[in-house]
Amino acid sequence: MLIGSNAARPVNPEKFIIARTIETHSNREFSEQLSSAVKTVAEQFENGSQTGKTVASIGTAVLPAAQTAAPAQPATSSETPTDAYWASQPAAVQALRYAPDDQKGEMAQQLASEGYSIDVPIMVWGWDPLATMIQRQEEGYTWVPSALQPGVSVAPGVSMPGQDSYNPNRPPAGSIQVSTAFANGTNIAADPVAEMWLKGQSASS
Repeated sequence: MLIGSNAARPVNPEKFIIARTIETHSNREFSEQLSSAVKTVAEQFENGSQTGKTVASIGTAVLPAAQTAAPAQPATSSETPTDAYWASQPAAVQALRYAPDDQKGEMAQQLASEGYSIDVPIMVWGWDPLATMIQRQEEGYTWVPSALQPGVSVAPGVSMPGQDSYNPNRPPAGSIQVSTAFANGTNIAADPVAEMWLKGQSASS
């Protein structure tokens, strides 16, 4: 994935996600899908400890917890999903979060050349981590290319003559794992984008 000129543009994630995440869907379709997905994930994170269920790291399915597992304690964290996402990154990559917009592209390219996996839409363009991962899961992605890797030419579940199909079970080395696991136990209601969708608002309004 090329870092591109978007790196230098100030980004409003709440409005940018609708316009840029999945070009094949209309804004209305995307709004409905993302709203439903975020509500489902929020309910899973909030109710998991009471219902004896755990959230799968890939996909939005809820799997029964192991019978021998210790009862989960109610989440009391004030950490947002976005904070948890960035905290899980290497220190060198974390520097991208607050870097000036006009410097992120160059910084990301340097980090990628050093071997770091850079998720361009989230780390450079400023997309919301949780909302972006949820939408990727909805589209069938288990991995996406990192900076400097070739883009996905054929979407999951689609076959085209003469082109390699997307293989969800064979992520290239250095690619980005699609997962919402970083948000487990966090305060999802404090996430600006998630909170917006939970309230039934539209980013295009």
